[in-house]
Amino acid sequence: MKKIIVYLIISFALHQTAHALTIFNRSPAAVEYEFDLMETFDDITDWTGAARTGWANYGIMSTDYPKRIDGSDTPINVYDYYISSDPGEHFIMDHRSSGGHIWDPNSTGSGKSLCIDISHRGTNGLGDGKNWGPSRCGTYFGSIDGVSGDHTHGYREMYVFFMVFIEKNQWPTAIDSSTRVGTYVEGGTLLYLDSWKFMTMCQGFKEPWVHWQGPSSGHNPEYSYAKGSYGWHPNVAHFHPHNEQVELMYGDINDYLQYQTSPDAPCKSEAYGSQATGYINTAIPKGQWIGVELRYTLNTRGNADGSEQFWWYESDGTVHQLSTLSGLWLQSTCEYDNGDKINEFYIGGNNSDGYLWGSTMNPRYYVDDFILHSSRIGPTYFTKKLGSTHDSSIGGNSSFTLGGNSTITFK
Repeated sequence: MKKIIVYLIISFALHQTAHALTIFNRSPAAVEYEFDLMETFDDITDWTGAARTGWANYGIMSTDYPKRIDGSDTPINVYDYYISSDPGEHFIMDHRSSGGHIWDPNSTGSGKSLCIDISHRGTNGLGDGKNWGPSRCGTYFGSIDGVSGDHTHGYREMYVFFMVFIEKNQWPTAIDSSTRVGTYVEGGTLLYLDSWKFMTMCQGFKEPWVHWQGPSSGHNPEYSYAKGSYGWHPNVAHFHPHNEQVELMYGDINDYLQYQTSPDAPCKSEAYGSQATGYINTAIPKGQWIGVELRYTLNTRGNADGSEQFWWYESDGTVHQLSTLSGLWLQSTCEYDNGDKINEFYIGGNNSDGYLWGSTMNPRYYVDDFILHSSRIGPTYFTKKLGSTHDSSIGGNSSFTLGGNSTITFK
């Protein structure tokens, strides 16, 4: 891809809200593909973060966030790295030099990817011993000026897409009952257990890791149950072995509901519809590049009409559409007019502390071409990436005009 120096601002008015959403430091790939946000990682300097667990004091501006090769900032400003020792390798780099993977469908011979390492919860059982990436990494995009943020800037309907390579030995076929260290044997049955968090959608944040109503937010009142890295009504998708196959699991969205009757909850008397999580009942391939796409739609005032939807893609762009989980209460509506929006998303998490990775296992996986947009991503992405045509159905509100100043306005 032609390297160009870009320091663009994309501003677009979403039909669901009167507030404009601005994504700063948009990449050349985002401009080329006409997505709101797109990170291929190829134009980012090899990057290693510092020991940290997120938290508010790092804020929107931080010297340890990744930079582009031209020195400009990127939208990547959310990550966790629990280990204080030398990580051994960069988090973003050409990981093939260390036995990892990049997404290179057109055989260019070059590229970079982001490595996610979810082994950080344990003090041992770290696979082969190297920590090559953060356990979580993503973006807060609620900034109004690139320096400060606001909980009202974001999406009410958001699509997220990324390519991912997950090794076959990511999950154990046996676990030592005394040490909790897992073992993987090729051909063995993966254990059905509470497995690892794959991605998280958050809303109503004023900056990375600071929910507008949570501790250290400055909001009056501050609610102690508004979790710093989740807020109210997060949506955490998991990857689980289930029915002797690996499946995606629809999101865990019970944090706010869990505390709804507490005097400390802002909407303790708010009615809500039934909540649901569940498996997609479809096997997801391991040991190869696949694309994953999700659609999140927040509920409207007083109605349990939010939804979540999955698609996954083979490496040639063949799409597998999965059932929609609907009737969800994804947004606290007692302060609906203040407009909490989806404005933070990160890939990764932990394995719910259920097991540790033994020497025959690999706690790392690889992410490439991370995209956020207000309508379907996958069909357009694969058509442009591979030069071929696939399912062109578009969900959501997709009418737009692209001006010379890269301002995209949705009708």
